[in-house]
Formats: sequence, structure tokens, C-alpha cells
Amino acid sequence: MELMIPLFTATLVAGFGLLILIGHGDSLIAGYNTGSKQEKARYNIRRLRKVIGIGMLLVAAETLVLSLYQFDLPPALSWLWPWGLLVTIALMPLLAYTCCKKKA
Repeated sequence: MELMIPLFTATLVAGFGLLILIGHGDSLIAGYNTGSKQEKARYNIRRLRKVIGIGMLLVAAETLVLSLYQFDLPPALSWLWPWGLLVTIALMPLLAYTCCKKKA
């Protein structure tokens, strides 16, 4: 039973990531969906979809790894998972703000 919640979460995040990657989930991108037309025009939506979609797939994969090991990670992976998740979550907005803006 304790495996169901992380598996469900990983599946849900991966599904949203795939939805964004194929171009049908622009309304799921926080900040972009509430922006005005002028603000949306400043971003390259294809790059933004790639950054956010791949980031969400990475978060889903990290959650899946953690759920499969059931929080009993081998010593070689015990430090890698939290730092990997933190770096992934921190890099997504940074990449979205820097490399996804159109050149003026």
C-alpha cells in the first residue's frame, strides 16, 4: 500500500510532462498560463515546453526510483536522490527564464 502513492504521483507527473512535451499542456505551465499576450510573446514556447516537460519527466523518474527502493536506497544512491531532485526542481525555472526567452 505504501508503494501506491509514490507510483501514482510519478505516473501523474510523467503524464503531465508528456502532455506538455507534445504541445497540449501549455495551460499547465505555471506563470505562462496567467501571462498576458505580450508576456507570452517574449518566450519561445517550444523551448519552454522542452525544459518543463523534460524536467517533469526527470522528477517523475527520481520519484519512481525512490518508490521502487521503498526509501531504503543503497549507500551509493542515498545522497544522490535528494540532491538530484533539488537540482532538477531548481534548474527548471532558471532555464525557463534564461534560455527560453526570445532574443530582443
